[in-house]
Amino acid sequence: MVSLVVAYASNRVIGADGALPWRISADMKRFKELTTGHAVVMGRRTFESLPEAFRPLPNRRNIVLSRSPGYEPAGAEAFADLDSAVEACDGDCFVIGGAAVYREALRVAQRIYATEIEADFEGDTLFPQLSAGEWRCVQRGERIVENGIPFTFALYERVASDAPMRDTQGVTLRETTREGTRERRQGTEASDPAIPLYNLDAARSVEQRRYMEGLEAEGICVFCPENVELHHGEKVELSGDHWYVTRNRYPYEGTASHHLIVARAHVLSFDQLPDEAGAELWSVKRELKRRLSPLSIASVERSDNMLYNGGSVAHLHIHFVALEQEPTATVRFRVSAQGSA
Repeated sequence: MVSLVVAYASNRVIGADGALPWRISADMKRFKELTTGHAVVMGRRTFESLPEAFRPLPNRRNIVLSRSPGYEPAGAEAFADLDSAVEACDGDCFVIGGAAVYREALRVAQRIYATEIEADFEGDTLFPQLSAGEWRCVQRGERIVENGIPFTFALYERVASDAPMRDTQGVTLRETTREGTRERRQGTEASDPAIPLYNLDAARSVEQRRYMEGLEAEGICVFCPENVELHHGEKVELSGDHWYVTRNRYPYEGTASHHLIVARAHVLSFDQLPDEAGAELWSVKRELKRRLSPLSIASVERSDNMLYNGGSVAHLHIHFVALEQEPTATVRFRVSAQGSA
């Protein structure tokens, strides 16, 4: 079983400058009791932020996710992606952070062991809001106060789907289990090489390529919501349950404005999102059009493996451009292995 262990504040903050914004001994004790004797999966920055005396975490199999070739964490194992890490421990592990890893793990997890802190904290990393349609709280402890901080321990379990969606051939399209998710992806990704976080060949300038190389080296997905304003350098202008809108840091020449509609979940393809995300997408596009009042618009989406469709970031996003009345250049969207995004 894949489980998440997380502590978050009322405003969803889970970290600040690579550290916990609070110190709660009861939370640390619970974490130790839950994870000792099991595999723990974490991102590279989470692993490297552990105090040296507890790195690797003792009496646990430490698994670190990193896309950097040749990375060898002392006392731990490195895997390039979450699916291979989960498979290596036969689907039985605890995911312990950071934010991008939590977000990805939510698609395969069955349980969340949460410490819910009843206070807001300043921080730079957030835990996603849980959908009531996907998760239910099955256990909640008594309210505890330590160092003036009130909190409770809670256990969430994924809501079972009684009627999974199926295509006309009866093949399951959406499952809550890890095996079901992998089955759905077969045929499009099973034979593909490992997909990097960034497609450097899609960069349209030397500056953009260097920017992407720096993010790739750090393992930072610029489009995960907790990273966008800090690393993308543009504010979020609209935000919903499934999408947010920001401006393109590298707008296409000839456009009056160039926005990106980005999935809040770290996914590659539209079919990894629930149906309600499609309805919200239309609403987002309508609102953008209302705000921009353009002469004309163009919208382009690239799904699945960006190494073949010309995308630049392995995180689903949609280009939404407003066109000038007399554009200074032809606006081009390339959709090919040598394309640019």
